[in-house]
Amino acid sequence: MIANLNTSRVAPRRERKIRFFQPDAYISVDYEDRRIQIYRKSPPPPGSVWPIISAEQIELDKGDPLADEIAAFVASVRARTAPVVAAADGLRAMEVIELIKTVHDRRRNVMSFRMRLRG
Repeated sequence: MIANLNTSRVAPRRERKIRFFQPDAYISVDYEDRRIQIYRKSPPPPGSVWPIISAEQIELDKGDPLADEIAAFVASVRARTAPVVAAADGLRAMEVIELIKTVHDRRRNVMSFRMRLRG
């Protein structure tokens, strides 16, 4: 699987998307428009050489995910119940973010080194 993550801070248009490419599917998650698009490739039907491509679009509820997360946490504290997202899940998310940053920094350093060799 290949994943492509785009965010824009300084750009003509706002974009927050992540795309996943798999041998039999393409998945696009648009955080700005709150929509998921899934395209799947199925084997060709009998007598055909072309695969079947099916499309599915999932519209997510509008709202503010961060505000919803905070409200759910406050509600769990008040009710003395387990939070929707456990601390271990949050830690794992932070570990993944750190891994992505490390890979990004290494790649940037390699690219910079290659440019100096050419220059």
